[in-house]
Amino acid sequence: MPRNFRIAVARELANRTAEQLADRMDRRWVRHRFQSDLLAGKGVGNPYAVLQVLVRPGECPDAGCEDGELVDTGADCRRCEERRANRRGRNGSVPSQRTGRSWWECRICRDPKPHEPEPEDRECQDCKREAAVVCEALAARWNAPTTEDVNDR
Repeated sequence: MPRNFRIAVARELANRTAEQLADRMDRRWVRHRFQSDLLAGKGVGNPYAVLQVLVRPGECPDAGCEDGELVDTGADCRRCEERRANRRGRNGSVPSQRTGRSWWECRICRDPKPHEPEPEDRECQDCKREAAVVCEALAARWNAPTTEDVNDR
């Protein structure tokens, strides 16, 4: 394991339990689409950079915040909500610098979407496709014969 990764993990374990750090890594593994890229056969690029993304602390200055949610209560972090509201402007969207058109933020991946119409569920097409890929992979796994099935024949 790379030294800088061990240091990053040790630093985070000073502020979070091992379970909380594992939850962060699980959540980010899906949110950053590393899981769907692997399932789609794309790979993950630089594995060391992926490790850093999974472990590093969030951007919120509130030490109790974990990717927009307060660790102790599970409630949404007010500081993160305020930062998002400030980025969007008063009406919930931010004008694009090129076109003056507004963009929206996907509720799953939190990516800005300036070129897509805003769906009612606020989920982008990429996240919907990713969910479909994961569901197909799970269905294939669940429907695959097990060793017990093969041995019963």
